[in-house]
Amino acid sequence: MGCEMDYYFDSKTLNFYPAELIDNYSDIDVAKMVKVTEDDFNKIINGDGARAADSDGNPILIPNAPSEFHCWNGTAWALSSEGEAELLAQQRNQIRTQINAKRDACVNGGVYVPEIGKWVDTDEKGRATLVEIKADFDLNGTQEAKRIDV
Repeated sequence: MGCEMDYYFDSKTLNFYPAELIDNYSDIDVAKMVKVTEDDFNKIINGDGARAADSDGNPILIPNAPSEFHCWNGTAWALSSEGEAELLAQQRNQIRTQINAKRDACVNGGVYVPEIGKWVDTDEKGRATLVEIKADFDLNGTQEAKRIDV
């Protein structure tokens, strides 16, 4: 049966230090840290979320930030007015890019023929279809041919 290792948690840097190696870190003040069990250490390190410290300096796992523009305020993710403006600009650019791509696909991908109420592809096959439709209109007009019984 293996022995469990304890860790020290620094609430300022959010780093863990193995208790048995703490003497190797001469620039660290252990008195300002919280001692953590290996189980708690593993829950934080392997958990899905971001590392943080509660008001007592204990390590906690918080949900991941909704965006790079959010900041943790100690209890929840908050969006600053600067972050909100940046996020809005980013979202506008994404939407503009999608709109432009759709426009380009429509313009480059076909032509709308109002007489038949359809988009027709402008590739080689589409052009041939369009020529056939135009020829049909030229020969037969837009009305159905009427049959005359003799």
